[in-house]
Amino acid sequence: AAYTDTDWHHWVCTYDAVTKQRTIYRDGARVAQDTAADYGFPGSWTIGNSPWLDSHFNGSLDDLRMIRGP
Repeated sequence: AAYTDTDWHHWVCTYDAVTKQRTIYRDGARVAQDTAADYGFPGSWTIGNSPWLDSHFNGSLDDLRMIRGP
């Protein structure tokens, strides 16, 4: 979904490697969820660019954390 407001929001994305379930939360409410066919990614991460959509993030990030669980 597209968001047109200019307010700050708290976004969280989670991935469960066992079930392959991906979930996106906006301000604590789940807004999207699916199961990945295969989400293995041996390469590096790129923040703010989506090469498969040919688009770039146009906004500000206040805090970014990437945590790998056990």
